[in-house]
Amino acid sequence: MDKPDDESFDINLVRQGPLFHYQRRFWLIKSDHDLSIGRRIGIAVLITWVPIILFALLQGKLFDHTDPLMRHFGVHSRCLIAIPLLIVAEGLAQTFMPMIVGEFVKSGLVRQEQIPAFRQATENAKRLLSSTLAFAVIVGVAVLVAVFAITHIREIHEANWAMEQGKDLASLGLAGWWFLLVSRPIFSILLGAWLWRVVCLFVFFHSVSKLDLDLAPTHADKVGGLGFLEEAVVIFVPVVLASSTVLASNWAHNVIYHGVDVMSLKHLAIFYVLLVLGIFLSPWLAFMPKLKKFRRQSNFHYGALMTKYGQLVDRRWIKGETLQNDELLSAPEIGPVADITSLFKVVEEIRTIPLRKKAVVQLVVAALLPLIPVFAIGMPIKELLKQLMETLFV
Repeated sequence: MDKPDDESFDINLVRQGPLFHYQRRFWLIKSDHDLSIGRRIGIAVLITWVPIILFALLQGKLFDHTDPLMRHFGVHSRCLIAIPLLIVAEGLAQTFMPMIVGEFVKSGLVRQEQIPAFRQATENAKRLLSSTLAFAVIVGVAVLVAVFAITHIREIHEANWAMEQGKDLASLGLAGWWFLLVSRPIFSILLGAWLWRVVCLFVFFHSVSKLDLDLAPTHADKVGGLGFLEEAVVIFVPVVLASSTVLASNWAHNVIYHGVDVMSLKHLAIFYVLLVLGIFLSPWLAFMPKLKKFRRQSNFHYGALMTKYGQLVDRRWIKGETLQNDELLSAPEIGPVADITSLFKVVEEIRTIPLRKKAVVQLVVAALLPLIPVFAIGMPIKELLKQLMETLFV
């Protein structure tokens, strides 16, 4: 019999894949169980931010330039906040994913005869996470983004500090080239790796949803026992916060120094939040067809049970009949009429997505939190907070 904590069930999201193995090879990560989060954050800052500051200082672009580097919040937030947050998210995945995946077997949701199929689903997910082709695509996209930034340098406001007005690419200097060819690509690769992990998690959840899971219609979580899945949402909170921080920092620069009307960004912010929710909640949507069918069948079965139970109650206490077979009425797990009615209400309230509002709010807050200071520039903070609270909780 397979043990619930068997390592073959462990989909770590982080330990599989070329990115992890390259970091192990260069001693950035000590071992499979020690991701060296603090050390890697320190090294990332030394590689992505410190050289830019030093080169810009030497080139006179840090403070005294017509558009100095210190004004470009996006550069600093990308290196000092966003990249560290993407690394922190790996630590959360290391903690939560083994427990989440193992719970399918430990809780009995995966029947004993379904364990080989469940194991195959985990192996398929591991192969996807370990895909060299996927990593090559991520690196390739990062390179293309860097090439686009170089060829359209005057349209990249984030790099205006590095480019001398009216001059060619040679005026970028070491600071500008380092930012375009090192710092931005590192951020793009780390973010791209997380987007690929979202895809792999979706594929895994979709495969599991196809199994004959032993869902419990009257489970208190109202998703048949799948409620533990929402614990994994916290893994993506730092990832969303990282992307939101970079976006908000660039918006803040444009609002303060380029006269952009902050309210003109309102619709773009709404689109961004919806996009974030669509991407990072997509793995849980994989269970929607399963739970829809489960709710429909459960309502049918428990509706029939209530009908039979009600008929027996009516025959015994209203019509005064003597029942030969009244096991249903005396069943201790069902109890009196009020109890079976409450059971049916639980079945009626089965959700089609294994997420509660609380889990969704985590991602919404992570997406909106860095944007609040930006909109506060052009809107009274009291009014902004009121609108935010209404959006989240009303």
